Amino acid sequence: MGVPTGRRTVAVQRVDEPLARPTWPTHQVPMQLHLDFSVGGRAELERHKDRAVSLGAAVLLDRSHDQDEALYVLADPAGHPFCLLTTA
Repeated sequence: MGVPTGRRTVAVQRVDEPLARPTWPTHQVPMQLHLDFSVGGRAELERHKDRAVSLGAAVLLDRSHDQDEALYVLADPAGHPFCLLTTA
């Protein structure tokens, strides 16, 4: 979603009861959210992955050595997967 300043924003909806932890890559409990974050190169990919892990994320998939699209799939502390990727 864009705002007049040109910055990107994300809106989230609060729920009273916790949702079941997603079971990605299986679909037993589907994802409720998925975000992809593109970074500016392999060094940035590693820096942002390390930062996410230091904040409680877990690495679910490591494709950081893929020559065409290096990426990590991580999960936030509640289990929601998100990707850090670069095409550089």
